[in-house]
Amino acid sequence: MTDDQESPATPVAVSSARPRSLDPRELGFTPRRPVPWLAPFLLISTGIRTVLAMLFGAYLDKRELQHTFATDVPKQVGPDGGLWLDYVADLGDGFNATYSVAYLLAQREITADGHRLPRAQTVVM
Repeated sequence: MTDDQESPATPVAVSSARPRSLDPRELGFTPRRPVPWLAPFLLISTGIRTVLAMLFGAYLDKRELQHTFATDVPKQVGPDGGLWLDYVADLGDGFNATYSVAYLLAQREITADGHRLPRAQTVVM
């Protein structure tokens, strides 16, 4: 193989077992640092964007915005004819909390209070 040719992508082994450490080789990626939610610069910039959104958002007619969305949304129907929907509002702060919730979302089913719950067709985060 010459220098100007790209080497073929090396397949990554996907294990169904939960990783035992935070070693990037075992995880398959390098975890990032937690987001500094209460950092002064981040709070100030978020406040400025919020004020700008309130000022300029008041002039936007929400009906005009909704008209641009597609109306032919495919319907996801479960095996019993209903819609199975998983909803997650907050994945936590930092890698450990986020990974724990994401790991549970990725399971085919979980057991809670003695009930087997299948994974949903749709996940809203």
